[in-house]
Amino acid sequence: MNRGKLEKLCCEKLGNELKVYKSYMLKKGVEEVYASAYEIDCVVSIYELMVELICDLAEDCLEKLLVFPDLLLFLYNKWMRYEDSHIREMAYCMREELANLANAGEVRTEECAA
Repeated sequence: MNRGKLEKLCCEKLGNELKVYKSYMLKKGVEEVYASAYEIDCVVSIYELMVELICDLAEDCLEKLLVFPDLLLFLYNKWMRYEDSHIREMAYCMREELANLANAGEVRTEECAA
Protein backbone atom coordinates (compact mmCIF):
# COMPACT_ATOMS: atom_id res chain seq x y z
CA MET A 1 0.00 0.00 0.00
CA ASN A 2 1.39 3.44 -0.83
CA ARG A 3 2.22 6.01 1.82
CA GLY A 4 -0.57 8.43 0.90
CA LYS A 5 -3.17 5.69 1.24
CA LEU A 6 -1.72 4.62 4.62
CA GLU A 7 -1.84 8.17 5.93
CA LYS A 8 -5.42 8.61 4.73
CA LEU A 9 -6.52 5.33 6.31
CA CYS A 10 -4.85 6.23 9.62
CA CYS A 11 -6.58 9.61 9.66
CA GLU A 12 -9.91 7.94 8.91
CA LYS A 13 -9.32 5.36 11.66
CA LEU A 14 -8.54 8.07 14.20
CA GLY A 15 -11.55 10.08 13.05
CA ASN A 16 -13.79 7.06 13.49
CA GLU A 17 -12.36 6.40 16.96
CA LEU A 18 -13.05 10.00 17.96
CA LYS A 19 -16.58 9.79 16.57
CA VAL A 20 -17.27 6.62 18.61
CA TYR A 21 -15.73 8.22 21.71
CA LYS A 22 -17.87 11.37 21.34
CA SER A 23 -20.99 9.26 20.85
CA TYR A 24 -20.15 7.29 23.99
CA MET A 25 -19.65 10.49 25.98
CA LEU A 26 -22.87 12.04 24.72
CA LYS A 27 -24.80 9.08 26.14
CA LYS A 28 -23.55 9.92 29.63
CA GLY A 29 -25.34 12.24 32.01
CA VAL A 30 -24.29 15.84 32.48
CA GLU A 31 -22.48 15.10 35.75
CA GLU A 32 -20.49 12.25 34.18
CA VAL A 33 -19.54 14.38 31.18
CA TYR A 34 -18.46 17.20 33.47
CA ALA A 35 -16.39 14.77 35.54
CA SER A 36 -14.77 13.54 32.31
CA ALA A 37 -13.92 17.01 30.98
CA TYR A 38 -10.14 16.58 31.30
CA GLU A 39 -10.25 13.17 29.63
CA ILE A 40 -12.40 14.53 26.80
CA ASP A 41 -10.05 17.46 26.26
CA CYS A 42 -7.03 15.15 26.25
CA VAL A 43 -8.55 12.64 23.84
CA VAL A 44 -9.47 15.41 21.40
CA SER A 45 -5.96 16.91 21.72
CA ILE A 46 -4.37 13.49 21.18
CA TYR A 47 -6.49 13.06 18.05
CA GLU A 48 -5.42 16.47 16.72
CA LEU A 49 -1.75 15.78 17.46
CA MET A 50 -1.87 12.34 15.89
CA VAL A 51 -3.38 13.72 12.68
CA GLU A 52 -0.45 16.14 12.49
CA LEU A 53 2.14 13.47 13.38
CA ILE A 54 0.96 10.88 10.87
CA CYS A 55 2.98 12.44 8.05
CA ASP A 56 6.16 12.03 10.14
CA LEU A 57 5.68 8.34 10.97
CA ALA A 58 7.35 5.48 9.14
CA GLU A 59 5.18 3.33 6.89
CA ASP A 60 5.60 0.25 9.10
CA CYS A 61 4.38 2.29 12.08
CA LEU A 62 1.36 3.48 10.10
CA GLU A 63 0.53 -0.12 9.22
CA LYS A 64 0.64 -1.05 12.91
CA LEU A 65 -1.55 1.89 13.87
CA LEU A 66 -4.20 0.75 11.42
CA VAL A 67 -4.77 -2.47 13.35
CA PHE A 68 -4.17 -1.13 16.87
CA PRO A 69 -7.51 -1.12 18.74
CA ASP A 70 -8.69 2.01 20.58
CA LEU A 71 -5.50 3.93 19.88
CA LEU A 72 -6.78 7.26 21.20
CA LEU A 73 -7.77 5.80 24.57
CA PHE A 74 -4.56 3.79 24.72
CA LEU A 75 -2.53 6.97 24.23
CA TYR A 76 -4.69 8.83 26.76
CA ASN A 77 -4.02 6.14 29.36
CA LYS A 78 -0.29 6.31 28.60
CA TRP A 79 -0.42 10.12 28.90
CA MET A 80 -1.99 9.83 32.35
CA ARG A 81 1.15 8.05 33.56
CA TYR A 82 3.34 11.05 32.69
CA GLU A 83 3.92 13.83 35.21
CA ASP A 84 1.98 16.93 34.27
CA SER A 85 3.56 20.28 35.11
CA HIS A 86 0.39 22.26 34.34
CA ILE A 87 -0.69 22.59 37.98
CA ARG A 88 2.83 23.45 39.12
CA GLU A 89 3.02 26.20 36.48
CA MET A 90 -0.42 27.51 37.45
CA ALA A 91 0.54 27.58 41.13
CA TYR A 92 3.72 29.50 40.25
CA CYS A 93 1.69 32.05 38.31
CA MET A 94 -0.83 32.44 41.16
CA ARG A 95 1.94 32.95 43.75
CA GLU A 96 3.62 35.56 41.53
CA GLU A 97 0.43 37.46 40.82
CA LEU A 98 -0.77 37.38 44.42
CA ALA A 99 2.62 38.68 45.54
CA ASN A 100 2.37 41.46 42.95
CA LEU A 101 -1.13 42.27 44.12
CA ALA A 102 -0.04 42.41 47.75
CA ASN A 103 3.06 44.51 46.98
CA ALA A 104 1.78 46.91 44.35
CA GLY A 105 -1.98 46.75 44.60
CA GLU A 106 -2.37 45.81 40.95
CA VAL A 107 -2.43 42.66 38.89
CA ARG A 108 -0.46 42.24 35.66
CA THR A 109 -2.69 41.43 32.74
CA GLU A 110 -0.07 39.82 30.54
CA GLU A 111 0.39 36.05 30.56
CA CYS A 112 2.45 34.43 33.28
CA ALA A 113 5.82 33.09 32.23
CA ALA A 114 6.89 29.87 33.89
